[in-house]
Amino acid sequence: MENEKAGLKDTKELFAGVFAIVKPIVKEIVRDGFQASDLLSFLSSEEFKNEITPAIDGISNVPSEMKDIDLEEIFELAGFSLVEIKDLVKIIKEAKVK
Repeated sequence: MENEKAGLKDTKELFAGVFAIVKPIVKEIVRDGFQASDLLSFLSSEEFKNEITPAIDGISNVPSEMKDIDLEEIFELAGFSLVEIKDLVKIIKEAKVK
């Protein structure tokens, strides 16, 4: 089992957690600016807790996952990130239309 790959589970959960933080902030910024009350509301939401908990729980495994990352996994992580970035662009475009 010495050569078993670590995979990307915790790294993807970390990326998902980061995007879970960034997307609501971007929504508020493009809607009407980001206020302290927006931050408090967001941090206390169940959605935030559900998204951030797995990211925090597995964060200590990310270095070992990155240590043995291969090209296929890089593309997998890039594809995952691209979907999230497209969502961010959509949020911004929709706000400009309104």
